[in-house]
Amino acid sequence: MMTLFEEIKNRVSFESVCRDHGIEFNKSNFANCPFHDDKRPSFSLHTSKQFAKCFSCGATVDAIEMEYRLGKHSTKFEAAKALNQRYSLNIKMNENHKQTKEFEDVSNLLKFYCDRTHKCLLQNKQALEWLEKNKDITLDDVKQYKIGYTG
Repeated sequence: MMTLFEEIKNRVSFESVCRDHGIEFNKSNFANCPFHDDKRPSFSLHTSKQFAKCFSCGATVDAIEMEYRLGKHSTKFEAAKALNQRYSLNIKMNENHKQTKEFEDVSNLLKFYCDRTHKCLLQNKQALEWLEKNKDITLDDVKQYKIGYTG
């Protein structure tokens, strides 16, 4: 069974949500990033996966995340409800979907923790040297996989 978020992402075009918020991609599938002061297009559209990633600030968003952030909704569940209504998806939103908010809260906390531990590792030269010497994990690996460290 598909989750509410999966169903909405499968039925709503990411590009449509972007257009709703004034974001237009050029022929190379790039646009100015809406999440920072972007002078040159660094926000890359991945049409097959229905998301975009900014190569400058690192933001990665799908349709629900885009609506949540640019629509200024209080939760991703509220953003999902807005998309359901705007695109006339007629998905029944019931009490079971309230669990989505609880999951979202836990996910946000986990994301915060992972981002923080990743930043800690990037600032710890000794730990980075140890990883490369003993585990063959390079700085590029740490950045690509957002490996963290708590000390």
